[in-house]
Amino acid sequence: MHFKFLESSSSILSTVVAVLMATATTVTAESLYQGKTYVKEITDRNFDKLVHNSRYPVVVEFYAPWCGHCKSLAPIYKRAAQKARSYAKFYAVNCDEASNKSLCGKYDVKGFPTIKGFFVPKDGSLGNKTPVDYNGPREIPQLLEFSESRLRYSAVALKPDSIDDLISQFGTKFEQHDSDAQKRSVAVLFTNKNKIPNMWKGISNGSYGKINLGVVSATKYESLAKDDLGLKEFPSIVVFKANSDGKYSKDNVSIFADEFSYDNIVAFLRTHFVGAKSADEPSNKSSESSQNVGEKKETSQEKKDQEKPKMRKEEL
Repeated sequence: MHFKFLESSSSILSTVVAVLMATATTVTAESLYQGKTYVKEITDRNFDKLVHNSRYPVVVEFYAPWCGHCKSLAPIYKRAAQKARSYAKFYAVNCDEASNKSLCGKYDVKGFPTIKGFFVPKDGSLGNKTPVDYNGPREIPQLLEFSESRLRYSAVALKPDSIDDLISQFGTKFEQHDSDAQKRSVAVLFTNKNKIPNMWKGISNGSYGKINLGVVSATKYESLAKDDLGLKEFPSIVVFKANSDGKYSKDNVSIFADEFSYDNIVAFLRTHFVGAKSADEPSNKSSESSQNVGEKKETSQEKKDQEKPKMRKEEL
């Protein structure tokens, strides 16, 4: 009887230990970025493709799900990713995952959270970005400043004297970036901003090789925009379609007329990408908007916090 009790106790203990171990494993593997968020979880398998071979500035958080500081950072990091979605990528690596151990070791992760930036070098080469440690405050403004600090882009500032001069610059300005540029349509942003907006810079990275992006000051060249192209307000986007001979004309343009949002702008530009079936056919919304959207249910507040942000026209 005594031995049966011991055997029973031992069996119960083993069961309890097994349950605790299973629970611990589940907690360890749990992601801080499940559900609807613009932070994408990445692993050793796709790290090089999404980080080193991306034209975007990439910010990566190496974290552990049990880490209190990581939990505190998560909503801030998500919000920063949402705000920077048009020009930078925010990713996360769960260092508690067994498959990510070597990756976290490779980047000398010794504490959590560890944040590193991966930026395209001055020569524009991809494939081996040098990681830059982020040691600033874990706040949205500082994270955004870090993400855009080395934002490289292919959008070009144009300073035309006339509509004909604008078109002539397509053949000279873009040749500095790509000898095949003449084969593409040119999307020109007319803006009152003094500098090229980050969103337009980011879109130039996402559409690189498929359409050329230019920028014209609507303040300095208002008469050209209004008189020659019929634009009534700014910002405005005009696509000059490339003819089969590679030439452009003010009579062969398409003007963006939808609600100003990042997804709408990307969808509009995609209809004019090299290889697009027709500039008049509807295009799917940017895949980026759904790339990181999970199936997990969220609270109403979480949904509100992670809704697709409406782009204010002031951003362009």
